[in-house]
Amino acid sequence: MYRRETVVVTDILPGIALGAVPRLAEPYGFRACWSTPILVQSDRLLGSFAMYYANRASPSPAETQALKWPPT
Repeated sequence: MYRRETVVVTDILPGIALGAVPRLAEPYGFRACWSTPILVQSDRLLGSFAMYYANRASPSPAETQALKWPPT
């Protein structure tokens, strides 16, 4: 979120660069994560919208479009 850009992780488990995230995600069955920041009023960060999946996954074209903000 601090970069104010969408992040797509198609396979969490081998993500050494993700630090503790794989260890924390595995017990819950999370394998993929897509997250996009929610920005308001001149780029002020409100929060993020995230989707988690049980299997390795890549966003479809429709899902990729849905992650873009503002919508086009």
